[in-house]
Amino acid sequence: MKSIQMRLMVGLLGSSLLILGIGAAVIHLAMRALLFREFDATLRAKAMALAAATDVKNGGIEFDLADELLLEFSRPHSKEYFQLWDSNARTLARSASLGTKDLARLSDATESPRFWNVKLPDGRPGRAVGFQFTPEVSGPTEQSPSVAAPNTDVTLVVACSLRDVTHPLEALSNALLLAAAIVLVGMIIIVRLVVSRGLVPLAAVADHAAHIDASSLGRRFDTESLPIELLPIGRRLNDLLARLERSFERERRFTADAAHELRTPIAELRSLAEVALKWPEGNETTTQSFREVLEITQKMESIAAGLLTLARCEAGKQTVNRETIVVRDLVNEVWRPLAGEARRRQLQATFDLPADARLLTDRGLFGLLLANLFSNAVEYTRVGGEVRIRGERHDGQFRLSVANTVDGFGPDDLPHLFERFWRKDASRPSSEHAGLGLALAKALAELLGMKIGAELVQRDTLIFSMDAALAG
Repeated sequence: MKSIQMRLMVGLLGSSLLILGIGAAVIHLAMRALLFREFDATLRAKAMALAAATDVKNGGIEFDLADELLLEFSRPHSKEYFQLWDSNARTLARSASLGTKDLARLSDATESPRFWNVKLPDGRPGRAVGFQFTPEVSGPTEQSPSVAAPNTDVTLVVACSLRDVTHPLEALSNALLLAAAIVLVGMIIIVRLVVSRGLVPLAAVADHAAHIDASSLGRRFDTESLPIELLPIGRRLNDLLARLERSFERERRFTADAAHELRTPIAELRSLAEVALKWPEGNETTTQSFREVLEITQKMESIAAGLLTLARCEAGKQTVNRETIVVRDLVNEVWRPLAGEARRRQLQATFDLPADARLLTDRGLFGLLLANLFSNAVEYTRVGGEVRIRGERHDGQFRLSVANTVDGFGPDDLPHLFERFWRKDASRPSSEHAGLGLALAKALAELLGMKIGAELVQRDTLIFSMDAALAG
């Protein structure tokens, strides 16, 4: 499932990490360029000092390495090297740190210093500078020349270890990585908080929409508190709710009007059938026909009465007269007319109800609710099955459950149980029921402030349960 919050967090964190990465790379490259520039300037200064200390005396090249800067080249284990060649590629002078090894000579050296990376004699990475120059001729000296050489152009190459560059760069890289890790953790926390707070209005809209059903279509989204981005959605949803409310209201009025209008002709038809049966004037066939007419009329009358009560409950027009009732007494009273049918179907009925449990409710409406549940249990329990009616108290609440064994009923059927006129042939055999009982039971429960639900246990036991507050 796609999550807006997760997508925003990933997008923000990804963008931030990209910016951090680019920033760190720019800092690293800038510092690297600065360090190399300073290193090259130092290396060039050393090379120029060596060139300045080089002169021609008595036809040979001599070096004045008395300067502390240049003494570093004369140490055997120094990390700084130099080598000097004449125009014929003969070595004129070399640092003691080179030992028997040579530096790479520039074949195309010019007077302009040229820098490049090299591998030093000790195997470590280094950087070198090379250029060509003409030593100055100085006066005679008592010292013997180090190398006999003509008065000509020479090539000088100076190399040093890159340790002074690589170590600061490694320290900078570690510092940037540590800073990036700290920033990343902080950003995850901050981005999560910011995104969560930013999505609060959207979550409020979703929560509001989740609690809207057919009985609460009059609720509207508070567009005054919605952010600008959600304002069009809130307005469209309010328009949709208004249209749905009008449609449901028309459907309720039609149901109520149809049920009301049908009551009179059905009552007249029933009266005619009853009169004909009380004073028969025809043969047995006619009498049987009137019996069937009476049964059909009674069924139609039950449907019309159920529809009318259902419409009144949904429209909030059903009157509720609350009084304190004893649950067990009302259960026994409602079960009594169904006991004969239960015995005929060989059903085992068990009751487990506290004797003193009382509810503050409408006796007639609650009795009608129980009658629909009990009638459904008796009608649709398999022959020889079991019906269990149980009540229990917990924290000021009372739960009444009606359980019965069923065949051919699955979890996918549960959402349809409280729909009007819904029937399942496999679990509901042909009967006189019209499929309004459970829909009416749910409407009555909601009208009385009770919660009603159904669950399937062990795939063959259907349990209806109601929760209500106990009377004080």
